Amino acid sequence: MNKKPHRLIPQVLAAGLTLFGAAGCSPVYFSQGLARANQGDFKGDLADYNKKIDFNPNYAIAYRRNELDEMRRLANKEDWLTGFLREFGDSKLGLWMIIGAAAGLGVYYKLAPTFADAYNNRGLAKYKLGKIKEALSDYNQAIELNPQLASAYLNRGLTKSQLGKKKEALSDYDHAIYLDPKRAAAYVCRALVNQELGKKEEAISDYTKAIYLDSKLDIAYVGRGLVKSDLEQKAEAIADYTKAIELNPKDIGAYKNRGLAKFSLGRIEEALADYNQAIDLDPNDADAYNNRGNVKYELGEKEEGLADYAKANNLNPKLAVAYYTQGLAKYRRGKIEEALSDYNQAINLNPNYADAYNNRGLAKYNLEKIEEAIADFNQAIDLNPKLAAGYNNRGLAKSRLGKIEEALTDLSKAINIDPNDADAYNNRGNVKCEIGTQQEALADFVKANYLNPKLAVGYFYRGVAKSELAEKAEALAAFSNAVNLNPKYAYAYLLRGKIKCEVGNLEEALADFDMAIELDPKLAAAYLCRGAAKYELGQKAEALVDYNHAIELNPKYAVAYLCRGGAKYELGQKAEALVDYNQAIELDPKLAAAYVERGYVKYELEQKEEAISDYNQAIELNPHYADAYYTRGLANSALGKTEEATADHTKAIELHPNYIDAYNNRGLANSSLGTTEEVLVDYTQASDLNFNNANAYFNRGNPKSDLKKKEAALADYNQAIELNPKDAVAYNNRGLAKYNLGENEEALADYIQAIHLNSCYADAYNNRGLAKSALGQKAEAIADYNQAIELNPNDSDAYNNRGLAKSALGQKAEALADYNQAIDIEPTLAAAYNNRGNAKSAQGEKAEALADYSKAIELNYYNGNAYYNRGLTKYSLGEKQEAIADYSKVIELNYYNANAYYLRGLAKSDLGQKSEAIADYQKAADLYKYQGKTSNYQEAINKIQELSAL
Repeated sequence: MNKKPHRLIPQVLAAGLTLFGAAGCSPVYFSQGLARANQGDFKGDLADYNKKIDFNPNYAIAYRRNELDEMRRLANKEDWLTGFLREFGDSKLGLWMIIGAAAGLGVYYKLAPTFADAYNNRGLAKYKLGKIKEALSDYNQAIELNPQLASAYLNRGLTKSQLGKKKEALSDYDHAIYLDPKRAAAYVCRALVNQELGKKEEAISDYTKAIYLDSKLDIAYVGRGLVKSDLEQKAEAIADYTKAIELNPKDIGAYKNRGLAKFSLGRIEEALADYNQAIDLDPNDADAYNNRGNVKYELGEKEEGLADYAKANNLNPKLAVAYYTQGLAKYRRGKIEEALSDYNQAINLNPNYADAYNNRGLAKYNLEKIEEAIADFNQAIDLNPKLAAGYNNRGLAKSRLGKIEEALTDLSKAINIDPNDADAYNNRGNVKCEIGTQQEALADFVKANYLNPKLAVGYFYRGVAKSELAEKAEALAAFSNAVNLNPKYAYAYLLRGKIKCEVGNLEEALADFDMAIELDPKLAAAYLCRGAAKYELGQKAEALVDYNHAIELNPKYAVAYLCRGGAKYELGQKAEALVDYNQAIELDPKLAAAYVERGYVKYELEQKEEAISDYNQAIELNPHYADAYYTRGLANSALGKTEEATADHTKAIELHPNYIDAYNNRGLANSSLGTTEEVLVDYTQASDLNFNNANAYFNRGNPKSDLKKKEAALADYNQAIELNPKDAVAYNNRGLAKYNLGENEEALADYIQAIHLNSCYADAYNNRGLAKSALGQKAEAIADYNQAIELNPNDSDAYNNRGLAKSALGQKAEALADYNQAIDIEPTLAAAYNNRGNAKSAQGEKAEALADYSKAIELNYYNGNAYYNRGLTKYSLGEKQEAIADYSKVIELNYYNANAYYLRGLAKSDLGQKSEAIADYQKAADLYKYQGKTSNYQEAINKIQELSAL
């Protein structure tokens, strides 16, 4: 949302400066000019001031008692003083200037000729009429005639500021304050210029001083709120805007700015209420309609939002920001051309609108006008060198043009400007992926998701990097996160399906490919991958249909021709397969797999030498291609070239140590050479790797389970059990895999079967106890732990688990005894110390509990539960700062732990760290909302509101 806050422009101040130039009293024309000014008749008062000056341009000597009476009469008019007192707050000074005129009138005329005031007031009138330079000339004359006239310096500063002479304006405001240190208006004016010059702390100081001088000065609160908002102190800014509204319930700017601040804090409904109020006060305020449109768009009321943008444009056809925000709305709805038109209009109205150039560049980027987009990004950066989004988008565009180093430079610059820009990290990671630096890319993707846990594209590219690093389970998890955050993310379904194919979950992969196609029927790659999955499932004809569709969508899709060739080969259409392979090679001469597949067809067609030529080409293109060496070995063996065949199979095994067919065929080749020992080794290895060997699946399942690859482990245990239904260990381990996946009922069934096969299997009893405990069957779980301990009295895990179950049943003393026993058996069992700490804490033994938690942490530095529990205990002991340190460690280990953020916020709140506490409560609220914990979310929001109200 583009923020264009209501600014305290000089014209606003000028409205209250009408009497600032007035001395105590003046002749007829001077007084008459004052009266006209206060009635809003600036042309009339200008004429009177001119007559006064014409009457005596060099020396003011007139003194009339009736002028004093006139000034007193004016001083009693409420409307005359309202703007003056409200705008500048110098009520005492102003009144004494008027009422005290009688006493010091004669002296004043001798010391400071009255015509200085006439010049000063005529300058005000000219300023009101837009004659800025003429006004400046009058102020100069007033100061030359009376160097002690503070109001003239103030007014001249106002005029210079309007002319862009900010430093000169500051000098005048300094002089005005020097002459009259209690003049609140001067501090407000100086604050405004300091704010425009980026001197935000000085601006806040001046606004605060103005408020000190006049606590009812609403515009000082508004100005200070603006600066605080710029400093991201949104809650404090809201407090200032609220105070301004209390002082002046009709301050439209205060409502608008408060709405902006609330919007930025996610308080959308409250922001809407503020904009509604602003519009009620002024139905012609285009800015308010524009900002309300942003809020409605955010609430999903897109048509109403667009209606507000249109209203803003109708009220003020020259309001650039209205066109800009309207363009944003259209862009989000996919109306790129219309958005482009709006951005053009915004730029025409404001050629210095950096954000408009930036977003116009994005629109052009999406229309594939990359060079034009870069030109817009350049312009945006020239106008605002600190525009992180400009560098980010230019980096994307340069990446598309292959200018990788320049792209990385831009994306890094965006991150330097805004270290919290998740998109910039994500985009930089994507570029690093393209140049093969996967680990660096992965670090960027992780950072992107840390900064924005809801950034689906961040998880997507993290999955890409993990996949290229062969970390399949992690890649699968990343793609799943992307899909959960954005259920319409076709590419995420596509790549998740691809990973599932690679780990053997073909049916699940098919479901993902189906979803990708449903979301994007023109996604050729999805048809290709679905065809590959069907091919692996033996559905060759169905696969062929998908490959045809992929080629229809993309006739230059070389890999699709390659895959279709494979399907045709399996269907016995070898000649047609050869045509497809030829086409794939023609489209992509560097596609090594096409040469291997074509070589194999030639091999089948007895064209052995030609086949070897294709294999050679594939190896030249990819020296690490195991299949190419393997198939060349087959051809060499068929041609009687045994040593060459053996060398090729050895190379294939070197590249792919689990290549069963390579071991088998090298054995065959060595057999003909009579090398019995080598043959025996190769056949033994092939047997171990044979797909019908239950132990192979079982043994492979164990490390997969240890590596947290639960789904893959489960698949292996299933196969092992199918091949050997009486393997108790296989059932036990499959139960563990299911337990870790949260499938407790299914895990329980496996443990029961393992115990049925081996009634003395202690681990199976312990594990069955875990499953029962997870299902709420605590008493039954304790019975299983008892049995495990009876079978193995040194089973520390069983004691620890039994302690947990007893604790859940309220048997605290017995639970403590079990934890003690577990620790006696295994003094390095961190979980037992943590659990014993909980038990001691519940009994009020806080110091002992702290010792146990610390011991658990010493044994396992990454034990988040121990830090969390220690933090709770320290907090209860009043050690708030130490508790904060523990909660911070929990967050470091798991930044999705909403409770840790909430409790850290609570501790910080107790220590008076208001803004930090609000930040933690906000983070907790975001996570609770994301996790669907509504009551916790509301509790965090309540805490924020309580602190904000202080």
